[in-house]
Amino acid sequence: MPLSRGCLGLRARAAVVAAILLGAVALPRAAAAADQSGYLSAYALRDAHYDDAVLAVDATESLGDAQRRIRPFYELAYTRDTRVAGGPLPRTFADSYVLGAMGLQAQYADGLRLFAQLGLSGRLGEAPVNAAPRSGSDFRGGVQLYRDWSVATGSPGRIASLYGSAQYYSRYGDAIAYLQAERGIAFGRGRTTDVYARLTLTADTLGYYYDNVAELGVGVRLHPFGAYAPSIALEGFGGRYLRAGSPNGATYFDLRPTLTLGFSF
Repeated sequence: MPLSRGCLGLRARAAVVAAILLGAVALPRAAAAADQSGYLSAYALRDAHYDDAVLAVDATESLGDAQRRIRPFYELAYTRDTRVAGGPLPRTFADSYVLGAMGLQAQYADGLRLFAQLGLSGRLGEAPVNAAPRSGSDFRGGVQLYRDWSVATGSPGRIASLYGSAQYYSRYGDAIAYLQAERGIAFGRGRTTDVYARLTLTADTLGYYYDNVAELGVGVRLHPFGAYAPSIALEGFGGRYLRAGSPNGATYFDLRPTLTLGFSF
């Protein structure tokens, strides 16, 4: 599903990584054929501002009749970061865990998805300052919207996409909203290079400063192995916390090298 962090990036990130995005990143979902109702997205990124590296893999697949709008689905997810101490991170970075879940979703042709799921999640390794405090039952639900006005995959021309989500996570006891807009140009024979600007907004209901952020930045994304193979991006962002509490000031600059992959199955 769209992420973080393309790449729609990084991503909220998760789920706003996997989707979430604060996630950092989001991946566009390709239109799945009737026999390709699953989607796998993965990213690895280095975040200079938080001095952290994150690896996330998420797979979802719809079950049952492909002609039905409301269908059951399952999700398997793995998220791991390298930092376990030294101050709070956005929880979608700080929380290392595995997840297995089943749910119901309604998908619409205009890119709208409504879903609710229940499963089990388990924390990996030590708990950072603000990570989820437990393993066990995991409920998530909400709404996602993805629209893409870009040229056909593999073709040079315009890049334009929008991703938004509002989701409740029982693991955090919080609801997180994420919005990402990207605009740019694709160059090269077979669309080997993307140059783009991206705006992201993140907000939560509990008011944590690290989950209430606005970012504006630019990036270069390379497709050295073709449009459907892993892509490599280097992104620079200026960010501002929208709530008080940051020990290092309200504004920051971030540099994020990122490797992303997404495909239907």
